[in-house]
Parts: sequence; structure tokens; C-alpha cells
Amino acid sequence: MTILLSIFLISGCVGDRLDFRHKGSVYKKNSNLLCIDSKPGDSITYYLLSSSKNNYHPPLMFEDNINRKYPDTCLPIALKQNISYNIIIVCQHRPT
Repeated sequence: MTILLSIFLISGCVGDRLDFRHKGSVYKKNSNLLCIDSKPGDSITYYLLSSSKNNYHPPLMFEDNINRKYPDTCLPIALKQNISYNIIIVCQHRPT
């Protein structure tokens, strides 16, 4: 099974994109915390935060293969005025 999975990952098309289907929401908890709106049973497994200040590249913050469970879904960052931000989140919901 591991060999087949590895072969599949290696043979993927260049430029494959993740398919994000649902909009989420974030909110500022205070001047230096950005929180991902979540509920009991939610687990954040990936996020990428970028800004218009640097044309969205490189990311300001990025974590993959994580398991941030509700209520630990806040990120320590001070957002600046007149700059647009973009966040991509993968959230798994498991009923509690």
C-alpha cells in the first residue's frame, strides 16, 4: 500500500491544486491574534497566510500536517492597515 501511494504521489500532475470548496471566516481577537472561526470537534490541519504587501509571496505564515484543535485556532500576527490578507485553511470536522 505504501509503495502504491508513493507512486501515485510521484506521478501527480505538475500544477495540481487543492480544491477549497467552503468559505470560512476569521476574526481578530486582539491586536496581535488572528483566530480561525471554529467549533468543538474542528481540527485545523493546514493553513497559509499571505499579504498584498509582498504580492502574496512568500507566505507570512504556513503550517502543514498539524492538528490544531478547537479552541486552539488563533495565530499570533499583528495585521497592518491598508494591506489585504489571504488565508487558506484546511479544517476537519469530527463530531464531539
